[in-house]
Amino acid sequence: MIHRMDPPDGGWEPPPARPAPMTPVSRTRVPRDPERYAWEFWWGGRRALAHVEGGRLTLRDADGADVTAEHRWLRPLAESLGSRAVILDGEVAALGATLVYVCYDLLYDDGRSLLDEPFERRRTRLEALAVNGPRWQTAPSWPGEVHAVRRAAAEQGLPGVVGKRLDSAYAPGEESAAWVRLPGKGDGAG
Repeated sequence: MIHRMDPPDGGWEPPPARPAPMTPVSRTRVPRDPERYAWEFWWGGRRALAHVEGGRLTLRDADGADVTAEHRWLRPLAESLGSRAVILDGEVAALGATLVYVCYDLLYDDGRSLLDEPFERRRTRLEALAVNGPRWQTAPSWPGEVHAVRRAAAEQGLPGVVGKRLDSAYAPGEESAAWVRLPGKGDGAG
């Protein structure tokens, strides 16, 4: 067993205790400034925050209930991150006949809370983690591409898209207009 021996640096913060997920507002029309958002698929799965520390995983649903035992198949995700401590926001979604954890935000990274950081910065750090495995992946994200992503969601039978303002902080447990959920639409009209 390996333990870190070096003391935490002066900027170290403990992970937030059980943050609740931020939720988007539902709208039918595209915002006036879609270029200020990163657009992702709305997977239609079960929202879950993955708390990883020391190679161990705790998975909590949107209500804060521990659902780790239901998703034992996700343990290798924690092992793949080694000693790194992170909190990932995502959802367990069915891709075909397989359940997959799709993560789309990073709330805490190895001694630093990212809740006050803009989404664009959190997203860059999430992509740097390379969270991709046989049953987990980082959700693709396309800044400013609402119409193409919305058409692709409709073509794939997904319920819609979620737009996240690039400059938005993470508001745990709140419904925020900084995240917008739109139904899928084949014609790309807004």
